[in-house]
Amino acid sequence: MTKIITLNEKYINKAIDLANNSTMSQKHGSILFSGGKILGCGFNSNSRTCACDRILPAMHAEIDCILNSPLKKYLLHYSKCKEKCKIQPTGC
Repeated sequence: MTKIITLNEKYINKAIDLANNSTMSQKHGSILFSGGKILGCGFNSNSRTCACDRILPAMHAEIDCILNSPLKKYLLHYSKCKEKCKIQPTGC
C-alpha cells in the first residue's frame, strides 16, 4: 500500500531534517511557506543574532528562517544591527 504524504507532512519532515543540522542540544527547524511554495527555512544555531537592538547569544530557527526569505526586509531592526552582529543566516 502506498502512503500519501500531505503537504503538512512534507513541511514537517523538512523542518525535522533542518533541525538535524543544528549543533545545539535543543534542535529546532523552521519552514516559512505560502501557497505551497517554501519561502524560507532555517534552524537554530550558536550564531549571534539581534532583536530589539540587543545582541542575543543564539540564532532562533524562526529568525534564521525569516532571514533566509524575502521577508527579511520587514524585520524592524535587522538593517540597523546586521553589521554590528555580523548576522549570517544558515540557509535552506
